[in-house]
Amino acid sequence: MKVLHISTSDRQGGAAIAAYRLNEALQNEGVDSKMLVYNKITLNPTVERFSSFCSIWEKLFYKPLIPLRTLIKEKMLHNVVTFSMGKYWSCRIHNLPLVQEADIIYIHWINGGFLTVKEIESILKLGKPTFIFLHDMWLLTGGCHYAFSCQKYYSLCNECPTINRTSVKWICKYVFKNKERLKNYSNLHLISPSHWMDDCVGKSALFHHVDRMIIPNLLNTVRFSPIDKIVARQLLQLPLNTQLILFAADSGTQNPYKGWPLLKKALGRMSGSNMAIVVLGNFLCPDEISSFPFASYSMGKISDEYSLTLLYNAVDVYVTSSLAESFGQTIIEAQACGTIPVGFDLGGIPDIIEHEKTGYLAREKDIEDLKDGILWALSHSEDEAIKKNMIDSVSNKFSYKIVTEQHMRKWNMIK
Repeated sequence: MKVLHISTSDRQGGAAIAAYRLNEALQNEGVDSKMLVYNKITLNPTVERFSSFCSIWEKLFYKPLIPLRTLIKEKMLHNVVTFSMGKYWSCRIHNLPLVQEADIIYIHWINGGFLTVKEIESILKLGKPTFIFLHDMWLLTGGCHYAFSCQKYYSLCNECPTINRTSVKWICKYVFKNKERLKNYSNLHLISPSHWMDDCVGKSALFHHVDRMIIPNLLNTVRFSPIDKIVARQLLQLPLNTQLILFAADSGTQNPYKGWPLLKKALGRMSGSNMAIVVLGNFLCPDEISSFPFASYSMGKISDEYSLTLLYNAVDVYVTSSLAESFGQTIIEAQACGTIPVGFDLGGIPDIIEHEKTGYLAREKDIEDLKDGILWALSHSEDEAIKKNMIDSVSNKFSYKIVTEQHMRKWNMIK
């Protein structure tokens, strides 16, 4: 059985990390699993870089187009990371030996100029069982990665609020209609990592009738596990006798989905000389540092999972103030290390956090409740019963073996 995972990257961004972990977990179970990516970050030999196969034409013209696409999006959108067209030039991968030889294909996050909808259709035309993993809502919409309160994807995307220029708002309708070419392939299967995302699929005009299932993201529970907090702080040069609150996100405080402004307001309502905020993903600017009522520590970007494990073990509470979350990988990472997570009751987060048993669910966008959740978590940070609840929950629901078994059962069902 040969399995191929197609993703824009192998480690850049949460979706890529989820795809990489699934690839790794399947290999651990003896499956011949590989990845095909455009941006290769790791040295893993089972991850193939698209540019190793592409033609001279593609090498000469594909990369120079990226800045032009970015410039166009900057003129069109309120935020360039919130919308992808999946149209125009694409990497052509369906005729590569790696794709042709695969028995099962997984399509993960393929935006950022990697694949178009037309190329996804070319893969479906091969007739192989093809699973599209919904790491966000992009497949269901006219281009936005999260629809928030907009329900236009229930019927027809038009006049997209993500697009800031009236003259080009028609684009979302065009993108939406373009995705209709995918919906009637019998070999197409959709995977949602959470009940919330599955509910979005069920409401979508495009794919509500397509075979779908819920299979969560997964975690190496040997790698992510508890270690001594003092040792972790010493290694990371963090204060030993301070209550540490962690905020982590791809691009850190600059990520528009992760709700940093709400967390800042919640922190502003807290006081205490024995508290500090730790930020992972970017470095805080001087103005932000001076705005906190207590100390702050910027960790920049940490890519290796052993250092991440150290960080989760070093802090007392992990806060995710996300406004949109298809799953919540960082939450299970924190839980596996015995660190209590606090997050809003939205998206896929309720699939992971059981209120006041494996974390704290704050009311959506409720800053006061978010603050109360942080204080609750700090007061229970050494509660051994809660730590056991969290570690058992991750092990029983999200460990490599548990989740890969769900994938393999699905393969057997569609043979």
